[in-house]
Amino acid sequence: MKRRFDIQLTDNYIISASGLLLIGELLQSLTLHKRLHSLSMPGLTSSAAISHGDVVYSYLGLLSQGKNDFDWIEESRGDVF
Repeated sequence: MKRRFDIQLTDNYIISASGLLLIGELLQSLTLHKRLHSLSMPGLTSSAAISHGDVVYSYLGLLSQGKNDFDWIEESRGDVF
């Protein structure tokens, strides 16, 4: 499903995570998650609880918010979004 975005300038307060929607749409269009999930690494099983794609998506989400350390992921633990 393609979405259309209307980007406008505003003086309203916008939360820092608002750009994640656009980042997510871009990543989905690249099918990056699927390609990362299909990777295999020596010594690792493919039935890992957290896929390579999930780890990369999480880190890209942090980077897009200006958080360059994976420790920041703890802020989002348990967050459905």
